[in-house]
Amino acid sequence: MTKFFIKLKSALFTTLALGVITLFIPNFLSGSVGSTIFVFGIMLLVAMIGNMVVAIPVSYFSDFLTRRLGAFRFPVAGLIHIAIGLLPVLIIDEVAFYSIAAAFLFFLFTEWQQAGKKIAFTWKPAISFISVVSVAAAAIVSVPSLVNRFQERTHNAYMIPKGFEGEIKILHDMKNAPQEKTADGYDVITINESGYGLSAEPLDSSLIEDKYFFVDENGDREEIEKLCVSVGDRKAIGGEGYEYTYETLYVTSNKCGQVFRENGEKYFGERLQIEEILFREGLAEMNDYGYTIHSQK
Repeated sequence: MTKFFIKLKSALFTTLALGVITLFIPNFLSGSVGSTIFVFGIMLLVAMIGNMVVAIPVSYFSDFLTRRLGAFRFPVAGLIHIAIGLLPVLIIDEVAFYSIAAAFLFFLFTEWQQAGKKIAFTWKPAISFISVVSVAAAAIVSVPSLVNRFQERTHNAYMIPKGFEGEIKILHDMKNAPQEKTADGYDVITINESGYGLSAEPLDSSLIEDKYFFVDENGDREEIEKLCVSVGDRKAIGGEGYEYTYETLYVTSNKCGQVFRENGEKYFGERLQIEEILFREGLAEMNDYGYTIHSQK
């Protein structure tokens, strides 16, 4: 039971440490106080759940595997924790940075408590500690390379009217959508003044690595900072003989920040319903009972 409480306290310490680290992320505190507190609270909750569900079982697993390794137990146990922390790179790369940091901190907090909260300044523990730190640093540095190797990514370039502010919808897999690429190979998606655009590419679950530009009347482009763009929901509307997939974005010029990037929908209401866009594109029409949505020709 004592060992469990040690790991439980390590989970709590790790969660609080990640919270403090998050406060130093650039622009994290740039949003409204209420939104910032909400995001911060959700982050702490997710981190605590992750530590309880993943870190504690991994720690027990590590204890079992390394129980007879003697002097090599510390570095091998650290390697096991960090390796598990690296696994999210297969799903969402941004989470991998947090999970590696969480795994490293959880491991250190656990070892510190098991050592009686004492640190022995001898060369063997020092070498073991440096080796674990080196592995953690190497894991963090390797995340971008691993992401490029294992994960598919979108490469869209959104051309948005200069001065636009609010919600944007993009209909995907549209046969009549223009197909144009930028010089660096990104698929161009032009957003009109009404706040929607069409893409010939299907909507998939690839990680998003897109670019966003404000375009003025002369066609001059100005790239939009990532913190000024929030990626919203990906949805579909379907019925007999038709299905349309679409995604939602939110763009701002004066509310930029980490809070906006993660919660853009809280700043703007819905500009256009998807049915309205289908009407404008000639894919829906009124009838005696309401309206009918057609399939693409």
